[in-house]
Parts: sequence; structure tokens; C-alpha cells
Amino acid sequence: MIVSNKVWNPRTRNGMQLLVEKGGEYECNWINMDYKLFTPEMPQMVHNNGLKLGLWTVNSEADMLRFAAAGVDSLTSDRPDLFSVLNE
Repeated sequence: MIVSNKVWNPRTRNGMQLLVEKGGEYECNWINMDYKLFTPEMPQMVHNNGLKLGLWTVNSEADMLRFAAAGVDSLTSDRPDLFSVLNE
């Protein structure tokens, strides 16, 4: 499932629950979204519902480290050179 702010707002009441329910309904394995929609409770909620979470387009070292530490499963970037920070 690909999610943008044009189709979903994470701050709406029960927004994340509704999103993972739709993911299950559509038999999705992943929820991929704009990193600007990320909230700290997302990884656990997504994982608890049997899905994986990917974020795009993460182009700063600080954001990569933050999202990796939060348990995000995949990061898409225009700056692949920054991925080396995740292995340090």
C-alpha cells in the first residue's frame, strides 16, 4: 500500500488503525509512505498487524538514523551514500 498525505492523515482519530485494517483488507504486506507522515507509534502498530513499514524519500542522515532506531523496515532515498551511517 502506498500512502501519501493526499489520501491519508495520520493524525485523524483512529487513522493508523484504519490504515492497517485497509492494508489487511487489500492483502498488503507493506505500508509505504512519505516520511513526513511518520509518527512514533507506527512501527509497532504496523508490525502488530503483520505488515512492514517503509518510508520515502529520506534524504538526511539524522532522519535515517531516527527511523532505523524506531524500527522502520525500509527507507527509500535519493542519497544512497548516507546508508553507510546505518552500518556504523
